[in-house]
Parts: sequence; structure tokens; C-alpha cells
Amino acid sequence: MIRNSLLPALLSALMLTTSPTLLAAKPAGQDPLLQADPATLEFILTVPRGIGLVAGKTVLAVSATDSVSGTVLNEVFVLDLIEAQNGAHPVYRIARQDVARLRALQDEAARWSAAKGSVSLSAAACTRSGASARDDKISVSLRPSAGDTPVTLVRDLPADRLGGAIGPCPAKS
Repeated sequence: MIRNSLLPALLSALMLTTSPTLLAAKPAGQDPLLQADPATLEFILTVPRGIGLVAGKTVLAVSATDSVSGTVLNEVFVLDLIEAQNGAHPVYRIARQDVARLRALQDEAARWSAAKGSVSLSAAACTRSGASARDDKISVSLRPSAGDTPVTLVRDLPADRLGGAIGPCPAKS
């Protein structure tokens, strides 16, 4: 059993460029951010066909606080698209150049006796030409490594919660 956790009871799981912070419950007894190898963490985004994600604009922000010493760690990690072909849901991993920094954060937080934290996934959303996704849903899952069962962080968020300020997608999003 893990004594501390980077995933709080309420987890800020997804922020698209025009949306508010969205909350989802932490799965009991699981903390992939402390347990999984950062090089294998996968984030699966289920977005409606009418919504695209701008390439190179997806990041993971992690904040951790040692409740005893007051030490605070805040890091932002670039996520690279690793899979999204033939209509599959986009799958992202921590960028190779950021893996060591996340490992260092994991190591430090694992030494704390009482840690609190949060994570957020931020992606720049855009609309695909001629598509409307207002009645569709958005979901986000975290998979500790390929082949593992994904843990759902956000399930069936109505796309209309994104607001109307999302612009058109660039040519290759």
C-alpha cells in the first residue's frame, strides 16, 4: 500500500484550451504516477470526430506537496502523440526528453511521508472543417503501460462544455 499519493481524491484530469478544470475520482489504491515507469505511461483521449487536438500542444502538469516540510514540486511535461491512425483514439506518452524529470519527481515524492498532489492534462482543441461535435462526449484514460487496463480519469464529458471559442484545426491536426 502506498503511504502517499500524487493523485488526490479529486483529480484534475483534463483541461482543453477553453474549458474549466474537470474533476474525476481517483481509483482506490492506484497511483500510476508513483508506480509506473514514466516512459510507459499512456494517456488515451477519446474526442468526438468534430474535435481535433493541435499537434505539439498537449502537456501534463504535475504538482506535489510534502505536507510535513512544505516542499512543493511543480513540473510540466510534454506529451508526444504515439498513436492515432485509422480513426483510433489519440494515445500520448511523456516525451523522451522529459522522462528523467518525471522519474526524479517520483523518487522525491516517494520519500515523503505525507504527500498531496494533482495532475492536469492540457491539450489545444480545434474544430475539424464541416464537423459538429456538440452532442458528443470526451473521455480521458491513463494506462500505466501498453497492455495494461486503462484507468478512466474523465468519462463522457459533454463536448458542449468546451464553449464556443475553439478555432478551426490547422491543416495537420
